[in-house]
Amino acid sequence: MKESGPYLPGSVWTFGDAAALFIGGIVGSLVAITLAVVGNGGDELETVPLLIISSLGQAAVTLGLMFYMSRSRGTGSWDLDFGLRFESSDWRGLFFGMALQIAVTLLVLLPLAFLLGLDDPPQQDVADIAGDAASLGGRIGVLIVLVVVAPVTEELLFRGVLLSRLRRAMSPWSAVAVSALLFAGIHL
Repeated sequence: MKESGPYLPGSVWTFGDAAALFIGGIVGSLVAITLAVVGNGGDELETVPLLIISSLGQAAVTLGLMFYMSRSRGTGSWDLDFGLRFESSDWRGLFFGMALQIAVTLLVLLPLAFLLGLDDPPQQDVADIAGDAASLGGRIGVLIVLVVVAPVTEELLFRGVLLSRLRRAMSPWSAVAVSALLFAGIHL
């Protein structure tokens, strides 16, 4: 087993950087939606294309700002600056995480919903939107955005920037708890 040192020891990010990335992502999403509506002659867009365009705009601006930050104030390495690296052992974790998610849903959340008398357990709006995708292209687009683009962008923001900054200000457990609470809060 490798001995691990401090989490992203060369990290220089501030709370302002995390806030700028978050706000930049929101602005990117709004700009992408605006351009799409204008490009559509001012007509309203359907929900699935709107989700895809909004998510891609948000990710493009967030990742673009991270690229700029890494080049201007970081090391220029996404591994050292944000912790972005893939190792062969990561695949085990990916499959374990998916299995754990299914197990928690089946063994904890659904029985809890049943005990609370919920006929139709609540789900995020994105699950409803994904179900609305009529075409194969729409389903693939939603899948790519929800399974790849959004999670990678969120991990880089929350773990690569925010957690690395929190980790310099508090204990590991406290930093993880605060980061997790903020992450959960934006997903409510």
